[in-house]
Amino acid sequence: MYNKDRIWPVVQYDGMIIPFEDDYFDVVFSSNVLEHIPHIEQFQHEIKRVLKPDGIAIHILPTSVWRFWTIISHYVHYAKVTLQFLFFKVDDKPSNDQVKRPKKILANRVYW
Repeated sequence: MYNKDRIWPVVQYDGMIIPFEDDYFDVVFSSNVLEHIPHIEQFQHEIKRVLKPDGIAIHILPTSVWRFWTIISHYVHYAKVTLQFLFFKVDDKPSNDQVKRPKKILANRVYW
């Protein structure tokens, strides 16, 4: 649905086999993903396959402290939005001229 709005190249895949060659990446990063994957061992083997021999995998997992701060930040954000709505004129949507886009995208550098 958002293909035309993407500003970074995105490679979609089936969730089972990462569509890159063996030993392709220096770093694999995931944030709040592993707890949602039912086939975690197969997924970890896939990550190992696409990592270079001296590569590193970084995984961020939610904790009770993480949950506490996300709840607090949600209410702070909600209060900010409410105050802006009540006291300031806020545009609903920025125009295309207001959206900051990178000047140059390097092929094969960023994948989501």
